[in-house]
Amino acid sequence: MSTAMKTSSNRKLALIYGYNNEGELNNNLNRSTNNVDVLDNMLTQIMFQVEKCYNKKTPFMEIIDKFCESIQDDDLVLFYFSGCACQFKGENYLFSKDNQI
Repeated sequence: MSTAMKTSSNRKLALIYGYNNEGELNNNLNRSTNNVDVLDNMLTQIMFQVEKCYNKKTPFMEIIDKFCESIQDDDLVLFYFSGCACQFKGENYLFSKDNQI
């Protein structure tokens, strides 16, 4: 029995999102979009189909939902978020431009 991964029909998909709170007071995330650009270049070199997003006006969950709908069986999927996050009562949360606190 072979445990090798099928590679001929597997797609490599990546959603990478950078939120750098541009224009906001106390902007401490000025490298988030740079992180996305660097990762995009690296993933493209190893044949990933990359969807790159920064501070989009489209609601964050719409971007995630649309990406998830594109995933097929046997796809290799990567999600990367560069921005604000926190942990509250043992749960982890990502913050994008459209979050209400």
